[in-house]
Order: sequence, then C-alpha cells, then structure tokens
Amino acid sequence: MPRTPEQNKLLREKTSKKILEAALKLFARKGFHGTSMSDIAEAAGVSKGLAYNYYKSKKHLLEALLILMQEMSNQVEIVMNKSDDPFEKLKLIINYSFKYVKDNEEFWLLYMGIIFQPSVLKSSVLIFDEVYDSMYKVFEQIFRRIGMKNAVAEARIFGGLFDGIFLGYLMNKDKYPLEKVRKQMLKRYSKIELQKLL
Repeated sequence: MPRTPEQNKLLREKTSKKILEAALKLFARKGFHGTSMSDIAEAAGVSKGLAYNYYKSKKHLLEALLILMQEMSNQVEIVMNKSDDPFEKLKLIINYSFKYVKDNEEFWLLYMGIIFQPSVLKSSVLIFDEVYDSMYKVFEQIFRRIGMKNAVAEARIFGGLFDGIFLGYLMNKDKYPLEKVRKQMLKRYSKIELQKLL
C-alpha cells in the first residue's frame, strides 16, 4: 500500500533530522573540514546520494545547524520573560543556560569550533553577531533596570562568564565542577550581592 502524503512528509522530516544530527555529532567531534558528506551519510544510515538530495553540501548542512542554534538561543528570551523582576530574570537565564549547555554539548562544541575558525563559513559570523547583539541588548536592559551604572560593561561581563565557563566545562567535563559554578554564579548575581554594587 502506497504511503500517504502525510506519511511521506513525516519520513522526509525524520530523514532530514537524522542527517542533521549526524552532521552535528561529526562536526563537533571531527570539525567541519575533517568531516565529509560520506561520513555524514554513513552516520545517518542513508546513502550519500540521499544526503545530497536533502542538503546540497556540507556548507548547507552547517547553515541549517546554525539556524537551529539561533532558534535555540531565542529560547533564552522566552524563559526570561517568565518574570518581570530583573533579579529573577538573571536567575532564569543562569539556570537555563547551564541546563542548555549540558543538554546540548554538541551544539556548544560546534559553536566553539566556529568561533575559533570563522573562515569555515562567513554567514556563521553574521548569525553569531546577530545572536550576540540581541543577547547583550537583553542583558543591558536587565542591568539598567537593576540600576547598574555601566550596564553595557556589566552585560559583557555577564555574557563573557558563560563563554568562559562553558568552554572550560567542554574541555574537561569529567573534572569541571559545573553545578558548583552554577550555584556560585547564582549567588554572585543575586539581589543581595548586586545591590551591594549600586
């Protein structure tokens, strides 16, 4: 019995997702240049021709992954909007970000790889600039509402802490005290501690 259009659509989505997941794992582990379309097809359990049918090249696969990363980063704003209190917003951002990095290690490895090799894909630099600019604006607004004198610098420090912490964690996951660091960051950005700086 032939498949219905709905079944065909679901099958295409499932295959596309398998190819993307395989590409993400391989790009994170072997790097963009160290991964071939044959590697990706094999890891996804599809033929090389079928992989090319879905994605014209490794570059297109990477672009699709970057768009997914951008969509995932938009979740921070959704999470943050659960509260109107600026101190609570910082707490929500910290908790969400630490959970996100643990649940999406391969995305973070890919992200770090691209940051240190922006020549891999010029459009990746534009996507990251967009993501960073929007996040820093959100952070600045929070620090302004708190009453920090230099909200721009505070936003950069806050965002930079995440990059440094998560890079350290990904480089040495087995020994990195991620949970202790999360708790310390929550303490440092608590209402009690921040009000001391006003």
